Amino acid sequence: GVRGIRPRVYKAILGGLGSIKKQTLIIWGKQDPLIPVEYAYTANEKIPGSQLHIFDKCGHVPPVEYPDEFVNIVSEFISR
Repeated sequence: GVRGIRPRVYKAILGGLGSIKKQTLIIWGKQDPLIPVEYAYTANEKIPGSQLHIFDKCGHVPPVEYPDEFVNIVSEFISR
């Protein structure tokens, strides 16, 4: 299960992802110990037109672990 999120809460979040209509960037750490990377792939499938970036060798906080790369990815995304 998800350590950081109770299953009931996570199920509610998943149920609403398909209703997101804005451009969405999902950034995740492949080795996230709190929320497994599989959930990033699920979110990407459920949010229409979303963009997914997975940081390899990264835990739960990509902006702290890879600050320069994170800024570049977000900057590129918002400049579209």
